[in-house]
Amino acid sequence: ARAQGPSLGALGLHSQPPSPKCPGGVAAAALMEARPSVEACGQRATRRRKTRHRTAGKALDPTLEAVLGAEGLAPTLLQRTTSDASSKMERNVTEEDSAAAGMGLSLSKSSGGSGGSRCSDLALTRADAAQFELPARRLGTSGGTAPFFQLLLKKPLAEGGSLEHYIGKDLSHARDEVNFYEQARALLQQQERQQNAAAGSTRSAFQDLLGFTLEYAGVATCPVDGAAADEAPKELLVMRNMRDGCKRLRMLDIKIGEKTADAGWQGKSRMAALKQDILDGFTNSKGEGYRLEGFDGPPPALRSMDPLLDVLGLHAPGQGSRKKALRFMLQRMPAAEVFMHLIDVHQEPEDPGDEMLAEVRAPMEAAELALHEICGRLASLAVACRRCPAPQKWVGSSVALGFEGGSLPSRQASEADIRRNVRVSLFDWGRSELNTPESHA
Repeated sequence: ARAQGPSLGALGLHSQPPSPKCPGGVAAAALMEARPSVEACGQRATRRRKTRHRTAGKALDPTLEAVLGAEGLAPTLLQRTTSDASSKMERNVTEEDSAAAGMGLSLSKSSGGSGGSRCSDLALTRADAAQFELPARRLGTSGGTAPFFQLLLKKPLAEGGSLEHYIGKDLSHARDEVNFYEQARALLQQQERQQNAAAGSTRSAFQDLLGFTLEYAGVATCPVDGAAADEAPKELLVMRNMRDGCKRLRMLDIKIGEKTADAGWQGKSRMAALKQDILDGFTNSKGEGYRLEGFDGPPPALRSMDPLLDVLGLHAPGQGSRKKALRFMLQRMPAAEVFMHLIDVHQEPEDPGDEMLAEVRAPMEAAELALHEICGRLASLAVACRRCPAPQKWVGSSVALGFEGGSLPSRQASEADIRRNVRVSLFDWGRSELNTPESHA
């Protein structure tokens, strides 16, 4: 394991004995106790691999394989498991492609839980592609694999509105996500009708909760820039653009929940879920119930941090290794440190000077307003979750927290306008399910 690269200890994970109360302490302690017998475990794994070829149906002990996989000692077994899971996913995608092609405007929704699966056809809401400037231009992504496309409106939706109100996401990477949006849209429309029928009724708990999700306009069929002449137009999921109106958005991607994978849910195998659970133990997910998954527009102080500086010394690591180490550093950050970097404005935006403070607000003024608004909306989100009439299974979903970090608001702008530009939204519904009291019963 040491010959393959920096070990867990080199990254500072066992500089002192881990406490079971600290994030990932139990998993780290289990791995450290297994270190003296690592060589013996490796020999056992080799014998088990040979036996597996001779005896059909024999599987490696899950706990042993999880420990060996986390230590990097059983790459063959983990690769075989990953390959099997990938093959299964490819078969599922092929079946879904055929089904979608046959249905035209609908997708088959399936939610896989431990109790089986439920299937229903959801008709997709269609968005008019003629309202956008075509072809759509592909945008860079800060994380993930789903391609995003710029959707410029030909005219604003309302007077004084922006042309960059929407953004498009490739539907081939968002089949499960669009099902969630369609269910939420149908539920909100139903409750709005009931609210209009009952005069004087208050907003429902689902309206408050789903009000934190991104605006969804439907699915549009759009040609994309750079596509081949014989390539078919892409189906794009049209949603609210969180970067709309921002020169440089400073945004946190906070993945919620202590568990980010569940065996038997949305095609996740038991071994893959166990491995992910062990990895979650080394992040803030097990410590505080959430972790920082991404940071767009970080301050210069955070960009200057190099998590591999003390590990590799003068050796220059590859870009891939540096990116993984930086992501791991963010995932282990506690909330206090995360918010410290979020409102760090001592370098960006640049201080305008005393003579300009009569025209623009100081960076700290803007940061204080943004932080106050974020805390207020998070409190409202917590209350909405408590009031939800049915338990929700949201696996791997995230909360986006952000504000304008590239320019300073005008002194003439009202405080309400500054607060309105703060972002607090729920997103990433690929492995989540919208549960209602009827479906839960």
